[in-house]
Amino acid sequence: MLNLGKDIIDRVVQLVETLDHELQAEILKDTLNALVDDEIVTFGEKVRILSLDISRQIERGHSDIRALVQNEWSSSLDLLTLQWAISQELIEEHAAPDNADQRDLFFTLRGLVAKGLLISSEIKCLLAGGYPDGALARWRALYEVTLVAAFVRKHGPGWPSATGLTKALF
Repeated sequence: MLNLGKDIIDRVVQLVETLDHELQAEILKDTLNALVDDEIVTFGEKVRILSLDISRQIERGHSDIRALVQNEWSSSLDLLTLQWAISQELIEEHAAPDNADQRDLFFTLRGLVAKGLLISSEIKCLLAGGYPDGALARWRALYEVTLVAAFVRKHGPGWPSATGLTKALF
């Protein structure tokens, strides 16, 4: 319920009591509609201003965290960027082998490396932004990709297809 203030309500009642009943009802309806509309607009404006203030406070907090991370961990983040760039260069320089089995293995591993590079960039962004828990979650995904790549590399093209593996397991 809107809190319009006792003085406003008393003034409206006083004004309405001086008029006949039909006119009282019409004026009361119009007055209350105008008051409610004004209160809603005022409330909406207050909410908008409050949300902007909250957004600014949150952004200041994030800026402080990013500055702290940059001061404390900038050299480590720079090394992570360097490692990412070297990995990117290495994967781009290698050409596919001529052997068909080796080519399939190469493209499979290349796709896994690309996925790992993408996850690594997400980890760096999360760390630089001050979200270590998110970075840890993405690191687990990177670990999974690494395990799959190691498994594929070890067992190579001779490993049964997904259908063969499913039949062997079940």
